[in-house]
Amino acid sequence: MLIHVTQEDIDSGIPSRVACCPVALALNRALEKSFIVGGGYCYARVDKAPFYNLTKVVRQKIADFDHGKAISPFSFELDITEY
Repeated sequence: MLIHVTQEDIDSGIPSRVACCPVALALNRALEKSFIVGGGYCYARVDKAPFYNLTKVVRQKIADFDHGKAISPFSFELDITEY
């Protein structure tokens, strides 16, 4: 599934907050679930939810955002089957 991180996600995101970073906000919108993003992976906030690995590029965007660097809207592919 292609996930789009928009400027609105970036503007609304909160650095170092696993449920409020731009990637989590984009996942929440795209998949209509509440997601946690951290440690290079993401998962839905439900019991026994599977973990999905994020690419190095996405992890770097999150790190840049968390460290106060400007990021631009971007898209990434996430191989997600259940959540």
